[in-house]
Amino acid sequence: AHLLQSAREDGYDYVTTALPHSQEPRSDVTALTGRWWRTSVVGVVLETSSPDTLLERLPSQLEWAIHMGIPAVILPSPPSNMLMEYARVLQSLAIEAQVSNLQLWIRTFLNETSLREYELLHLLCDGLSNIGMILVMEPMPTMNSAAATLASQIVLLHKAVRSRLKAVSFATTFFLTNNPPYPTM
Repeated sequence: AHLLQSAREDGYDYVTTALPHSQEPRSDVTALTGRWWRTSVVGVVLETSSPDTLLERLPSQLEWAIHMGIPAVILPSPPSNMLMEYARVLQSLAIEAQVSNLQLWIRTFLNETSLREYELLHLLCDGLSNIGMILVMEPMPTMNSAAATLASQIVLLHKAVRSRLKAVSFATTFFLTNNPPYPTM
């Protein structure tokens, strides 16, 4: 609760938390009132070592998010070798999630392949309105030099905006830091 209040004071709209993948109780569930869960917490489905494990855990994690009234859940990028299966599971869950206004944000990187996979996934899910994208911005050194040109990045950004962009995620390495105790503004 203290961290959430601090995030609000710093101007953030929401905080993220990993969704549970087991039945073990979580202390943060009772530390926050339902109002905070419904307005200020976005759930995250963590990557798993196996795409099959992800598909098995996904229904119970989204069921928990619906139960808690979380407004949105960030899902991993579709496993490239299981796009059809991921879409089938996602479509079924997205239809169920629409009843409680749960938004499903697919983690998508700013590159042609990732954007194409997201568009195909969204198409395979019949363009459901509660499926959107969270665009993950990578530091420029990790992008290859041909794709890192300003013009190509702008084209990709326009493509992302047209594709139901819901949020943008920046790595903390994007931000400057000063020596303590001087904050960066």
